Amino acid sequence: GMGDTFYQWDIDRTSWRDFMLFIYRIMTHVVGFSSLYFFKKNEQHRAYNLLRQGMLWYWLVVPSCLYAITGSFSFIFFIYLQPAVAMMYFLAFINIGLHAYIDFDE
Repeated sequence: GMGDTFYQWDIDRTSWRDFMLFIYRIMTHVVGFSSLYFFKKNEQHRAYNLLRQGMLWYWLVVPSCLYAITGSFSFIFFIYLQPAVAMMYFLAFINIGLHAYIDFDE
């Protein structure tokens, strides 16, 4: 339903611009912000703190350590961060493909 990062019933599933909006929703899911917001809003403090700590490790600590080891920003991008970008598009294409031709009962 509404508030779900994969919610797509409010967009035109044949529009490229609406697909870009859907990509943004999937990005907030992949990055973790949507779940972090959900936990904070629903006062699930333990889950919020655990996810926040995991996000700090994934987005700051590990890339910093990889840079310290390799000295290469391109290594961090192509090996560590680019798969997350690819996953965003993959999830969006799969979900749009599975639901593109479902019509509402009116």
